[in-house]
Amino acid sequence: MINAALNAYGLHPDLVVVERELPRNWHGDLHYKLRAEGAAYYLRFLASERYQHEAFRELTDERLSAQMAYCDYMTAHELPFMKRIPPRNGEAFVVVEDAAGKPYRCVLFTWIEGVHLKNVTPEMAGRLGALARRFHDESVGYETNALPFSDHTEGQHTYLKMMRERMTNGTANLLPEEVFALEAYLALAESYVKQGARAGEVMTGSRVMQTDLNHLNVLWDKAGTAIQGVIDFEHLFYSERVQELPWLLKWYGHSPTHAQALLEAYGAREVLTDEEWRRLPALLWLSGCLNWNFTAKTLALLETDVADRAERLQAHLDAYRERGQTLLQMLIASIS
Repeated sequence: MINAALNAYGLHPDLVVVERELPRNWHGDLHYKLRAEGAAYYLRFLASERYQHEAFRELTDERLSAQMAYCDYMTAHELPFMKRIPPRNGEAFVVVEDAAGKPYRCVLFTWIEGVHLKNVTPEMAGRLGALARRFHDESVGYETNALPFSDHTEGQHTYLKMMRERMTNGTANLLPEEVFALEAYLALAESYVKQGARAGEVMTGSRVMQTDLNHLNVLWDKAGTAIQGVIDFEHLFYSERVQELPWLLKWYGHSPTHAQALLEAYGAREVLTDEEWRRLPALLWLSGCLNWNFTAKTLALLETDVADRAERLQAHLDAYRERGQTLLQMLIASIS
């Protein structure tokens, strides 16, 4: 399969060294670091069936092609993103099969040397904020019909629906105290969904390309003084600035000082409207407390059949409530 991909990209298999296979991600893609004639490459095979639930969008051929086009746009505008290597046929990707005949879409990029750093300093948080602003500003005028607008509110409604359906399922066998505890949390989450909702259409200048800048997708130099590049194209969709900033704050706002550095470097006061500032706290709470990880853990707990399930569920909900309060207090302290 690797040989077939290399031939499609004009690299002779006999001249290429597969340095290592990278850890598989949760949707089953295969990743490799290659080296050929002094240059390093990142080879990725994307599985056809990648998601098992309705919470994530399907990566269609059209969407993948549009993502590759935006990767080219970013590198052409000197943004620190992976540089795509086009296949010999000039298409966005090639399709190869494994030994069992299972098809994989394949993409190739130049390799970016760097390390993942999770424990960032306030100075590093500021560099992330400045980078996010560059990415967002550069995408304001970019237009494509193949990448949809991704409203996080839609996902949040999906998560609420999934958990409520599990509660009302006749085979759930939930205790009254379990139903009460979960319903109270979901009602709290719904109140934040309402607070975070926008009043009208997305304003000009607020519609930006979403870039997933979490710790696993950003490469630094070892000293943490410079960002070497961003390495993921999976979540390139249109979104709002105010819906993307909470995720940056959740990942890198380890303290009010971190959050303040990030928001100032981004220039949040320059670009967010009064309405968006009003929505920001609720959107931050939702990013940390009504996301896929919370939903998956909750559903898994409800599937267990143990004597102390009610206690485990309550502890789980209490931990996320505490997390939400910590996020809100951090934001309030950072902007006061």
